[in-house]
Amino acid sequence: MVWKVKFFLLMGVLCALFMAPEASFAGKTEAQKALKEAEGKIYYTAVNIWYEDPKDILSTNYHKGRLLPINTQVKIGTIRKSGITFTDNDNMAYMIKIVIKHTPNTLEDVFNNYFSESQISLLSLNGEEKRNVEAGTIGVGMSKKAVIAAYGYPPAHMTPSLESNQWKYWKDRFRNFFVFFNNEGNVIRIGRE
Repeated sequence: MVWKVKFFLLMGVLCALFMAPEASFAGKTEAQKALKEAEGKIYYTAVNIWYEDPKDILSTNYHKGRLLPINTQVKIGTIRKSGITFTDNDNMAYMIKIVIKHTPNTLEDVFNNYFSESQISLLSLNGEEKRNVEAGTIGVGMSKKAVIAAYGYPPAHMTPSLESNQWKYWKDRFRNFFVFFNNEGNVIRIGRE
C-alpha cells in the first residue's frame, strides 16, 4: 500500500513538472508576448545611448564614453530580465544590462524607453534643441522631450516621475547631477542640488 502512495505522489510531481512550462507560457502577458515578437526585428533607438563598452551598457544610464545616436537603426537580439541585446547596421553588438536595484521599471518599460518601431520625430524641437540632441548635451531652455532625446530617461529609482521638476542623472558610478525644470517643463538649471 505504501508503494502505491509513493508511486502516485511521484507521478503527480512528474506531471506538474512537465505541465509547468505550458502553464507558464499561457500566463504570459500581452506585453511579454510583444517583447518576444520584437526579437529579430528592426527597431530604432528612441534616445541617445551612451556607452564605454558596447556590451556593458547599464540601465542606470551613465553618460560617459561614446554615443549611439537617437534614430539609429538596430536589430533586436534577445530580450531578457538580465538585459537586451541588439546590433547596429555595422553588426556591432550591444547589450543594455538591467541593473535591478536602480531600475524598478518593468522590462517592457525599459525596452520602450530605449527602442521604437519607427524613428522618433524631432520636428517639434527648435534648432538649439536639435543641436543639443545631436551633440548629446543638455542646455537651458530645452523641453523635457528634448532632454530625454539627448540624455535618455533618468534612472527611475531616483526620479520616479517625469512630472517632477527635478531629474537626477549620473555621469558615472560616483558623479551625479540634476536637471531642473520650470513649471512649463523647460530646463532652467543644470548642476548640483
